[in-house]
Amino acid sequence: MNQKEFLESLVCPLTGTPLTISEDQKTLTSQDGTVYEVGDTGIVNMLYPKELLPEDAREQYLYDQAFLRYDKGVSWVFETLNHSDEAATRKFFIDLMELKPGMKALEVGAGTGKDSALILDRVRPGGTAVLSDLSPNMLKLAQEKLNTEDVNAHYFLGNGSYLPFPDDTFDAVFHFGGINTFSERKKAFEELTRVVRPGG
Repeated sequence: MNQKEFLESLVCPLTGTPLTISEDQKTLTSQDGTVYEVGDTGIVNMLYPKELLPEDAREQYLYDQAFLRYDKGVSWVFETLNHSDEAATRKFFIDLMELKPGMKALEVGAGTGKDSALILDRVRPGGTAVLSDLSPNMLKLAQEKLNTEDVNAHYFLGNGSYLPFPDDTFDAVFHFGGINTFSERKKAFEELTRVVRPGG
């Protein structure tokens, strides 16, 4: 799936209706006139609502400030609170998805890409990983770090409670360690379930 095909797969995060892609592929417009921009690095801003709910806006701000020290902080949490091996724990959760080469997976809350790297490894060659986060800085860092050879990787800024995809789009959906901060948790669970195929 190339960038144009990825853009064509996106729908309005509120209504699920098709988006109109501009000729230069720099914007997508919903039927109500809402414009979603494609950044220079290919990250698509699909955030909805445009003005985030206060709790989500706060989390976005905090993650945007912490993106450079985030990995170190999370590793500290594993070491001190969980007394567990971070790499083994992440591998265990990714293994539960039973990903295979060529599959299509969505990660909501990709952060700096620690789990994303494992997902990319499982779906390559030829698979697709769509990675999203609420924080622009976290997602840009993930994009810079990840090896996307032999795999299709696409990125979008998004709210996990409003996913811009039709029903049953993905073979697997992954989220780890952030849903407790979502303003609309019940809706997020419904969205995560909606966009994954039956049995995924």
